[in-house]
Parts: sequence; structure tokens; C-alpha cells
Amino acid sequence: MRSNHNVIPASSPSLRVTALAAALLTACQGDEARGPAADGDAAETESEATEGEPVGVEALDPEAARLEIVANLQEAGYPEREIEVNADGLVIVGGDAIVTLEASREMIGIDRHGEPIGDGDEFRQYRTPNVISTAIDVICVNGAAFAGSPVLDAGLNNAIARYNAQNLSFNMVRIPVVPPAPAPNCDVVINGVLTGGSGGLAGFPAGGLPFTTINIGSGVAAFGVGPASAVMAHELGHCIGFRHTDWFDRSLSCGIGGAEVPAGVHIPNTPTGNDPGSVMVSCYSGASTGIFSAEDLDGLHQLYGRDCCVNGDGAGCGNVPVNECVGAADPFCLNNFWDGICVGEVTSLGCGSCPAPVEHSCCTTGAAGCENNVIEQGVCATDPYCCNNAWDGICVGEVASLGFGLCGSTCCGPHGTPGCDNGGVQACVCAADPYCCNNQWDSICVGEVETLGCSQCG
Repeated sequence: MRSNHNVIPASSPSLRVTALAAALLTACQGDEARGPAADGDAAETESEATEGEPVGVEALDPEAARLEIVANLQEAGYPEREIEVNADGLVIVGGDAIVTLEASREMIGIDRHGEPIGDGDEFRQYRTPNVISTAIDVICVNGAAFAGSPVLDAGLNNAIARYNAQNLSFNMVRIPVVPPAPAPNCDVVINGVLTGGSGGLAGFPAGGLPFTTINIGSGVAAFGVGPASAVMAHELGHCIGFRHTDWFDRSLSCGIGGAEVPAGVHIPNTPTGNDPGSVMVSCYSGASTGIFSAEDLDGLHQLYGRDCCVNGDGAGCGNVPVNECVGAADPFCLNNFWDGICVGEVTSLGCGSCPAPVEHSCCTTGAAGCENNVIEQGVCATDPYCCNNAWDGICVGEVASLGFGLCGSTCCGPHGTPGCDNGGVQACVCAADPYCCNNQWDSICVGEVETLGCSQCG
């Protein structure tokens, strides 16, 4: 079986892994030391779908599922020479992309139960609607298989850190965590698997979830931390929906090979030609670093970037023209963090328009929303009027009645006597800081109402 990330010798031209910047589709390359999958080596498979309407994915036996996957891929535009079934019964396209039944159905506009998605036509037009849902907040990556290799271990850590350095709609967390770090609340887990060879293999998202396995060849470690970081970032890129940047001519990074078909979805404002610095090129080399190119970042921000009008934990935001406009004047916003200054510059630099920040307390009436984001989000989830129209007296009352915060409580102001007027908050704070109940409720106690997670002061 071919693994999906080919490597060319370090003495060869510096051609890298494939980048995020192009379109959504594939997985990765092969175990070979060099070169993409040959066009003519696809395994013999039947190409006709089973008769009748599609049934739920769970209802098909493995052979029927394989037949339907092949038929769906052909309907999506893949020629027979690009489709193979390996010795394990997995359907692979382009030499490196594992395709599940659910993913193949999404490519032709039907869901896992065989029902149309939308009107279906837009999916047939683009053929690759395989991206992950923005409802995914935490992607855990199980790297236990790589812990025995310092190079692969560091490569995975680098890749995760580089994704998290961007202000994306999700964060990646490596598991198992090292105590005393708390266990993460994983929305989905991508498992790392150590295989033979010097390539990698991943697959398509399906059902709004990333592909859940990255296969990394043990031979990747021989090329060093930079190439290992590139392979890890590349395979994780496939799991969240990115295709090879040089899909149209694999020889650009691999030295040999032609186009992968069909073309897939182009991400606007990214190159349609060669981007040799991308982490998503088809083949990596000994000079690969795993550092995202500018076009990789554009692709990431467009698909998964956060709101440009909201402070973020990483760099950039989800609107590329705004990113580039603000970043041209203030590179910190693209290279470090998209903080409050960057948010303000969206409007002040004429790059876009962000609403003025709400300045009134959640315990006073005023314009829609309030200045404590935690309280605001909690109240508005129940009563959208408070964020869409005005923060009226009902909204103020809901701060406490819905349990999202305190208004008018002595717990939210320092005073010279012990304790405060909310028994639950008082007990929570004093369990960690007895001074607040034994001596006086000072400004430190007030701050601990929120820092200890006891409540929010509106």
C-alpha cells in the first residue's frame, strides 16, 4: 500500500509538502522514496453502484460500500485510473486520499442516509464540500505512537503549535496531556499511527468532522525535525479539508507525475499556480520546514478564521482582505495576536467596519449587549432581544435570574466586613481564600468571584 506523502532526497530541489492554500479534497502521498502514485497502477475494481436508492452507511456490507464509493467517485469526476482499492480494502484516490462512504456521498450531494444535501447541485458543481463544522472547538491529536521518536514527537508538537498560532475556529490539543495539565474536552480525536516507509496518509472530512487518522512513516524521522513538522502539518491539513497545492502538476514538488483530478474547490484570493513554500505541496524534501506560507495562512483564515471584530487567541482573522489590510499597517496582527488594537484598526484603517464596543454594565440598561462578554452571551442565548435590540430592564433582571451573573450584590464590591450577600458565591470564594470570610471582603475577594469561576459581576 502506498502511504500518501512522498519524499524527495535532500539533494534534490527544495520542493515541499503541499499547501493549504488551494482547494479542499485529498489526503496524502506514498511510501516511496520519491515520486507520486503511477497513473496505471490502480487496483481492479468494479465501477457499478448497487442497484436501488442509497441506504444508510451502516446498512451496507464492506463490498457493497466499496462499490458505491467507486461509483460516487466516478460521478464526482474521478477517472478509473485515479481510483484504487488497497490490500486492506480501503478506497484511495490520487495515490494518497482515503475516501469513506460518507465522504464520497457528500462529494455528490447526499448525506450518510442517502438524502439530498440542499438541492444537491452546488455539491456536484464543486465536488468537494468536505470541510469541518465551525461547531468543532477542540480537536485532540493523539500522538502517543510518536512518543518513542524525538524527531516525530517534536514534529507533531510544532505542527499543532503552528495551527494554534492562527486565530482559528478550533484549537488542537495533543493528548495524552502531561500532568498536571487538565484533560481537554475533545470534540473529536485524530489518532496518530506509526507505519513503515517515509510518507504519510490521511483522508477526507465527512459529516462536518475531520478525518480521524494520520499515518506517518517511521522513515520520516531520518529527514529531521523540519521535514517531520511539514509532514505532520500536511496530514493534519488533509484531515480538515485541504488539498494538495500543486494538484495540477505533481512534478513541481515530486519531480515526476501529472495532474490529480478533478480540480476541486479553489479558495478565493489564493494562488492558482505554483506555491512551492506551501506545506500542502504533494512531496516534501529534506529542506522542508513545515512553516505555513502566506497563501497557506490565507486559506486557513478564509475557511476557519475567527471574526475580525473579536479579539482572538492567535494571529489573523477570517476575512483575508481585512487581514491583509490591517497586517500591512500592523504586522503584529498577522504574526502574533489579533488583539483589541487589531480589532480597532479594522475600522480606523478603513479596512472594514466593526461595531463600537458596548460600554455599559450588564447591570444597567442601554444599547444592545453589555460589556461582560460571558454574561452577554449567556443572557442572549436565552433572550436574543438583549443583543439584537436593546439591553432593557428585563435583560438586567435576567443576569441574576438566569444564573449568569450578579447585579447589586455586595460580593461585587469591597467592604470592611467578612463575607457577602450571596451564600453560594461566598462559599465558593472562601473555600479558596478564607481571609474573605474571616477578615474582610476586600478587592482581592471581589476579583476572585470571577477568577475562581464562582460567578460574574455585571
